[in-house]
Amino acid sequence: MKHTLYRITLIFILLTIVIVSFDTINRSSSFTTPLEALETTRSSLYDVQEIIETVYFDDYAYIFFYTSLQSRKDYVAGAKIRKGKYGWKQVNMFGVGYIANQQTNQPNTVQEGYSVGFAPTIAASVLVNEQLATLIELENSQKKLWFVHHIDATNELKINFLDTNGNPID
Repeated sequence: MKHTLYRITLIFILLTIVIVSFDTINRSSSFTTPLEALETTRSSLYDVQEIIETVYFDDYAYIFFYTSLQSRKDYVAGAKIRKGKYGWKQVNMFGVGYIANQQTNQPNTVQEGYSVGFAPTIAASVLVNEQLATLIELENSQKKLWFVHHIDATNELKINFLDTNGNPID
């Protein structure tokens, strides 16, 4: 009986140590703001040169920024940040595309749950599978950035650029 009680006590103590350790790891890797999570968990893939905009949806923040792959501020990238129990944690980073590339009719990034791409500057709105996208202005560019959260990326995306009157742009 003493050995059984001793074993149960030892198992309880070990489980408590494991739970407290996981909790401590979660707390130490969470941050008070999405920007702090981005800055602290930098990626070797993309160097953040200038923040373009932060967009919030539910418990997620998407931070779009300029980075350099060939020349200064020639590429747009983003980071998906999730709000958890203890704060904000970076989920992933993704590339959007080169600013100088003139292609605007295809999504540059399609991930589970979101899609992002470029639109011509004359576009007043963008519909992606009949869902209104968020438009973000890019400085000194002939493009805007469009972004959709909560999109089903399993099917082909149908992207429509619309002018201020709601007419399609070719």
